Amino acid sequence: MLTGLVTTKKTAEQYGLPNLGSADAPYDGVPGIGFHRLYPEPTAQSLKDLVPGKAVLAVVSSGGDATPDGHFAAPVQMAYLLEDGVLKGRLPQLNISGDFFGMFGKDYLGAVHNDPVEGEMLIAVEMDVDNI
Repeated sequence: MLTGLVTTKKTAEQYGLPNLGSADAPYDGVPGIGFHRLYPEPTAQSLKDLVPGKAVLAVVSSGGDATPDGHFAAPVQMAYLLEDGVLKGRLPQLNISGDFFGMFGKDYLGAVHNDPVEGEMLIAVEMDVDNI
């Protein structure tokens, strides 16, 4: 469940909401609404508990796009195969796709903190994965 709206100083004032300071801008651009991270509550103690069996850990993704109706697709330049929470090896470049409403609804599996990397958080969602 999302508990707040993303606002900048301008939009907070415009709509009478708290300023969350979530402005985002390119180096030489004008700030607009944006955010870089979600911080969900953990739903499992370990990645193995969250995603038993095989899973893809997407580490580096650059590019991609989203449509107005919520469909999302992106290439993943660095990904790893996990089996029962254990890193098995690097995968070739691949594509991921899904629907934002599904990824944060019926396809949301949960979140785990500090596993497999201390101080990091992983969010698990079901998505389509295709080789390039």
